[in-house]
Amino acid sequence: MYYLGFMATFFLLLAPPAEAYIDACTGSYLVQMIIGAVLTVLMPLQRCLRRISVRGRRSGDS
Repeated sequence: MYYLGFMATFFLLLAPPAEAYIDACTGSYLVQMIIGAVLTVLMPLQRCLRRISVRGRRSGDS
């Protein structure tokens, strides 16, 4: 898995500059994908941290 990420990064860094542009629709779609990916990671993490903090409070009360 790390190999695939390394190779993708390697090829992206070595790619020659493109004579192209990103139109408004594509740019907004990319922003939505990035926000969705961040929230996909943060929401379960937040839920997990809440469960840990609730357990800590319950065990401290006894």
